[in-house]
Amino acid sequence: MDSIGTESSRNRVVEVLHDRNRPSHIGTRTSAPPNSPERRRQLERLVLFGTERELGLRTRIASRYDLPANLLKSSILVVGAGGLGSPALLYLAASGVGRLGLVDHDVVELNNLHRQIIHTEDYIGRSKVESVAAACRSINSTLQIVEHKETVRTSNALEIMSKYDVVIVATDNVPSRYMISDCCVLLGKV
Repeated sequence: MDSIGTESSRNRVVEVLHDRNRPSHIGTRTSAPPNSPERRRQLERLVLFGTERELGLRTRIASRYDLPANLLKSSILVVGAGGLGSPALLYLAASGVGRLGLVDHDVVELNNLHRQIIHTEDYIGRSKVESVAAACRSINSTLQIVEHKETVRTSNALEIMSKYDVVIVATDNVPSRYMISDCCVLLGKV
């Protein structure tokens, strides 16, 4: 991706994270009180990951402590819980995202475990979505998780993706990637 596209994507992420006036579709959830242990935990996550620097937010926000509240309001859909989706999902759960959507139709197999780091032997033969949900909840118990145990198709893609601010495509199926990209363009998603 060229630098213009990267900057545009980064700006879109910043807009999504800083949009305080959009209708909330994740319930009445709000940021924890300023001095509470939960609020300190949210802030420590972001300082640990260097989110401010990595997203280039230093000049865009008055305080890095506003970012956890915006992350808590955000909703991210990850399509695919395999080799690419696994680490992405772990980082998203740890970062303090408010709502995380998981889409995968597959089951955990023994030969997945060496590269799909979110899954464990306990989930062999079970849905990858169930495995991911359990792992993410063990990292962040306040995370809202929406499980989609299905394949994203043209018949359901717009309905699923319209409920999220950001869509991360982590599939190994090229036609699906193009279809999801087209849907994101139609929906104005990142």
